[in-house]
Amino acid sequence: IHDTPEAGDVDLLDAAAAQAWLRGGTVFAVAPDEVPGDGHLAAVLRY
Repeated sequence: IHDTPEAGDVDLLDAAAAQAWLRGGTVFAVAPDEVPGDGHLAAVLRY
């Protein structure tokens, strides 16, 4: 993790969504104004 984007960087939010999907999780893409709390990502974790 560094201050500015560099060539070859992986978007960690995309990576988290991909890993959830690959492990049977449900991933929803929504418009930015629909994300609760004015953040970039919202998650519900259930076991």
